Amino acid sequence: MAEGKDNNVFSHSMKSGLYVGGLLIAYDILYMQCILSSNVLMITIGGLLCFVGVVYVLSKSTKKFGQDVLDGKITYFKAFSFSFYTFFFASMIYAAYTYIYLRYMNPDGLLQVKDFYLGLFAQLEAEAAKNPTGLQSVVALNVPQYKEALDVMVKVPVATTAMDTLWANVFRSIFFCFIFSFFFRSKKKQP
Repeated sequence: MAEGKDNNVFSHSMKSGLYVGGLLIAYDILYMQCILSSNVLMITIGGLLCFVGVVYVLSKSTKKFGQDVLDGKITYFKAFSFSFYTFFFASMIYAAYTYIYLRYMNPDGLLQVKDFYLGLFAQLEAEAAKNPTGLQSVVALNVPQYKEALDVMVKVPVATTAMDTLWANVFRSIFFCFIFSFFFRSKKKQP
């Protein structure tokens, strides 16, 4: 490490966490607009674009952290720590947004999500009734459980929903970071 450089992973991951949190919020805004317009295709495309954006931001910032701060000698653990803290900050920002959005901006947001999925389930059940041996009939077997989960989702307090969002994102990020960090570790030079 060069003189005067801060080697603290925590402080360097805050900026990229802000960008990743912004991407998660942008996807959520798109998601809610697609829910209101019943556009399933755009939800899928938006989710893929958000994932690509997150991978891009995380890879650029991890590479920059490794080159600028660690002089190109980033270990698996440092890459994991950096990407995990980035997701942790992003999850905190997204959880705060979720709370503000569901409490003040759109208190009926979860009801809108529930209505959207109930409409999808009705279409799925109609397709399953037309073709009882098709794939739709197998998936339709789980619809009652999904409906119960949606009923529970709309009854949960907003603060609990925001905290669940935080911990779900952090938990998912652990698995993502295990794989992601492998690609950014420094290669050992052979003598």
